[in-house]
Amino acid sequence: MEPIKFDMMESKSSGSLLDQSFSASDIEMEVLKQQLAMADDEDKAALEAERRMLQLVLLEAFAQQRQLVVAQTKLVKEYSKSEDK
Repeated sequence: MEPIKFDMMESKSSGSLLDQSFSASDIEMEVLKQQLAMADDEDKAALEAERRMLQLVLLEAFAQQRQLVVAQTKLVKEYSKSEDK
């Protein structure tokens, strides 16, 4: 059996937390991509569609998390201003 090669791209935007994070799910996705090459066309299409949906869900969760951080930061800023008075 041939070893699995991981094709991890380096982030071009150093400020992107999404690009900088590396977790077990990244490895799982790479393994799934490798296994996908062994599936027949019908199964491959179904698995690929499911993988894309999962990526969209994860991206949406990340966006919501960023929005929450922004909202919390605004609250802290307003609280800090009111304490200064």
